[in-house]
Amino acid sequence: LPSHATYAMAMLHARYYDAARRDYDAARACIGPSQAFNDRLPASETSAVNHAFLMNTMALVEMRKKHEAAALDLLDEALAYMRREAPGRYLLECGILLHNRARLHIAGRRIAEAIDDLTALLEVEPWNCAVYFDRGLVQQRAGCYDAALENYDSAIRWSPPYWEAHFNRAQVLTALGRAEEAVADYDRVLVLHPRHLETLINRGRLHFAADRFDAAEDDAAEALRLDAANARALCLRGLLAMARKEIDAADRDFCAAIAADPGLADAWANRATVHFKTGRFAAALADIDRAL
Repeated sequence: LPSHATYAMAMLHARYYDAARRDYDAARACIGPSQAFNDRLPASETSAVNHAFLMNTMALVEMRKKHEAAALDLLDEALAYMRREAPGRYLLECGILLHNRARLHIAGRRIAEAIDDLTALLEVEPWNCAVYFDRGLVQQRAGCYDAALENYDSAIRWSPPYWEAHFNRAQVLTALGRAEEAVADYDRVLVLHPRHLETLINRGRLHFAADRFDAAEDDAAEALRLDAANARALCLRGLLAMARKEIDAADRDFCAAIAADPGLADAWANRATVHFKTGRFAAALADIDRAL
């Protein structure tokens, strides 16, 4: 059907092409003809669903053009239209629209509204691992760690293996003080994504906190092999040097970390410790001020 062809062209321009090739104005130009073709069809729940999905595509265009309020209005209208005009298809078809609206709420930091939409979506798609992951992410950012953990558990249970859920669950487990379980999740991340830098650093810090210095050394070395100027990895290596009482080496690593990322508070605080241990009290106080 012509409406399907023009809809497909809109989606290519708005979503499926590589970022450099996307053309949101071209996508918008395809939506009008698609809607006109769809409106010529006999009234039915199918044509009503098509109408709602065209509104969803327009919302995607507005979202990509940073017009979030307009995108939200379109999704509200599309969901209301589908519920009114296609009640028999609503539960089957509403998922994508609810998920997109939830993502807009997440972007706008409307936590309660995002969780409401994700929860409503899970009522009709209880197997949807991506929705569990998104709801867990919202709850993690809000500091609701127990709820986030339940959602990451569900995401992992319902999905094929993917590293992001294990990585986020490890962060939550760390926040809950369950360090050994977090290490196990970081181990799993590195099976699925062997060169994941943040996992190496986070796992190394947990090994360091548990006095497993050899394991922490291995993680720091691999992280710095991947990114020799990574400030967090330099800090980890500096902490290990301090543990070995190699103060000059620690100082070099903390100075390098500060040069790489002057906004990393840990680097200033750790260098302050070096200054304090070597009797440079004024320098220690200056670094503590910067860290704070």
